[in-house]
Amino acid sequence: MFEDFHIADDPVTLVLLGLFVLLIGLPGIVLSLWRISRPPLRVSSFRWLYLAWACVLAGASVWSLSRDPLLAADEAGANNFIRLAFLMLGSLVILLVGAEYKFHFIREMSAGVLGIFSVFALWGMASTIWSVSPLGTLFKSIEYSVMLALFALVGSTIYLTFKEHRQRLIALKGVFDWHWFLMFLLMISVYAGVIVFPEYAILLGYRDQTGILGFSVQGALPGLSANAVGTVGAITGVVSVVRLQLVPRSRILWVALLLVSLLTMVLTQSRSPILAFMVAVIVVLVIGRRFGFLIVSGVLLGTALFARYGHLVYEFMMRGQNEQNLTSLTGRVARWQASFEALRDQPLIGYGANAGGRMVMESALGETGSDVHNTFVEVLLDTGVVGLIILVAGLAATWIWMFRIYSHATANPIGRLLWFESVGILSVLSVRSMFAVTLVWSWYVLNLGVILVFISVMRRQIVEVRHTGTSSAQPLPAARRRRSGVRG
Repeated sequence: MFEDFHIADDPVTLVLLGLFVLLIGLPGIVLSLWRISRPPLRVSSFRWLYLAWACVLAGASVWSLSRDPLLAADEAGANNFIRLAFLMLGSLVILLVGAEYKFHFIREMSAGVLGIFSVFALWGMASTIWSVSPLGTLFKSIEYSVMLALFALVGSTIYLTFKEHRQRLIALKGVFDWHWFLMFLLMISVYAGVIVFPEYAILLGYRDQTGILGFSVQGALPGLSANAVGTVGAITGVVSVVRLQLVPRSRILWVALLLVSLLTMVLTQSRSPILAFMVAVIVVLVIGRRFGFLIVSGVLLGTALFARYGHLVYEFMMRGQNEQNLTSLTGRVARWQASFEALRDQPLIGYGANAGGRMVMESALGETGSDVHNTFVEVLLDTGVVGLIILVAGLAATWIWMFRIYSHATANPIGRLLWFESVGILSVLSVRSMFAVTLVWSWYVLNLGVILVFISVMRRQIVEVRHTGTSSAQPLPAARRRRSGVRG
């Protein structure tokens, strides 16, 4: 049904859709962009940082309706040139804003958790020398390095521009709000693709894994796999849960976003994002000591789903697969076995950042352009044991620092909000990293980036407090707290 439908064949629908976009959609997006990107405390340079963030996100996305991989230099299509243009624009903005602050962000890239990930980026770039796809490795390594430079620039700009702890938290919240808004736009683009490009956005009978719905959705433009769309839903869903708890003034907004996020995860039929969402919500509620809410919601959900709709839930999670497919983790076990066999030839340094996994999947399983669906196995193939050690050290340091800054960050209502959002998103990324490449590729890295920016500013704040011997973590004035909408 959907594969035979083209919106261009229906002029009435086309005109109505165009009027809707022009009269409602476009003004709504422009007004939202203007409001969300409003500089914190009237610091105009932040709009440039938001622009750089959006450009880097666009540069890490796929801008082609074709899903055929173009890996060689002579196969570069319009998608690659669009991505390169966005990445260059984002890099230019980073350099211009960085020059205004005397490139202080370079020092930030060599310190703390960001310093560990910077070493990982340098090792990945060095792997260009022995990569099986040098151009691909070089481009993706540059893309990753630009992202780290952006995180360092945002963190150092906040720290240098604002001298008071509460002002830095307000600026940090602006960065978080901007990124969540971009994630929301990604989710909206998926539903726009269902309307405009249904033949690309709606998967019918894909590998016999569409389950009881008979279909699943993916992003058409920008291109997002069903699992990626499910991850977007998990991220926005976790943010909604946190803000429902800590921003009571906007509960209607966050309830609506939570429902849309849950619907998105259901329509994609992506199991690992649903698992990641559930784990993240449990982590947030347990750390926040919301035991009553957790128990009540667990009992109600368990009763509703398993007592009355248990069979339906089982069929949904099976997604039309047999037990053999399920025990093999939808083919992931075979990918990992092939990866470990290939790793025997080059275990220390791998086959090149962002190239080794693709090479192994093509040579061993004949799957062109595919990855191994596990961050750590992918990094092993790409950059060897050395790269894996650096990445694991960076992820472990991120978790450790999140709990080290807990008491300092949560002394302020806004800081508490950002801390719980960071822990929730870090939980989503950690769970998803076992089933997908989330920490080193594509737009996924920007979700880790907001956490790294938060840690960067809080870490320097703690050092400053220790040096001065005074605490700057003072509560917000009542008037400012009411304007922020955050509850302590």
